[in-house]
Amino acid sequence: MAALGEAGSGRDPQEERQARLTAQRILADHLHYRPPTPRRWRQSRRADPNLRHWPDTRLDLTGAALVDLNLRDCRIGEARFDGATFTGDAWPDEQEAMRQAEAALAP
Repeated sequence: MAALGEAGSGRDPQEERQARLTAQRILADHLHYRPPTPRRWRQSRRADPNLRHWPDTRLDLTGAALVDLNLRDCRIGEARFDGATFTGDAWPDEQEAMRQAEAALAP
């Protein structure tokens, strides 16, 4: 895979970055999980805040170039980040990114 914005790749670096960010936003949107709030017996039913959530997702981002990836408050069934590169403001460092990803796997 060519590095983001690599010369001679034939791709516009800005378009490539925008495509990555869009894909990451879609993933994060569907992996975001909001725990149900306790209801009192007199409260009416509220819409499920997790209708868009993809439960038990198996996410394989092996070798991906991830830019500003934010998986906070996400639930993932299984994830692989082997050889992935993390750039931008997602987390302070790659180890923190992996810790956050592992936390997202917890039920």
